Amino acid sequence: MEEKHWVILITFVLGLALIAVSYYFGYHNGKYGRKLKKSKESAPKSYWNHRIATRLLKHPLREGFWREFLVIECHYKDGKPRAYGESVRMNGYEEIDNIKSTNEQIINAFDKPVIDLDNFPNEYKL
Repeated sequence: MEEKHWVILITFVLGLALIAVSYYFGYHNGKYGRKLKKSKESAPKSYWNHRIATRLLKHPLREGFWREFLVIECHYKDGKPRAYGESVRMNGYEEIDNIKSTNEQIINAFDKPVIDLDNFPNEYKL
């Protein structure tokens, strides 16, 4: 077999492998309208979600404090907030579905009680 034919054969086989892998992972991740089976298991014991939070900050230019509201990433253990992070990013995603999911989580955070970071993990009383 000539070298040219080997190159064509190898390119064809690699192309088929790429199509098969893309097809498998597309369906595995729930794309193309495939519905994933719902689990009868309870919520995971440990997970992250977005929440709205508030805290008091010393005003930099005058005496007194001001209240800041922010979006945080909140870590839950056994359904209760245990830790949080303040750097919520809305850029740097590889797929549009990832940024949509993050945006939906942030929107859903407005339906939950506000967390008081001065008394974490207690709720802020409006």
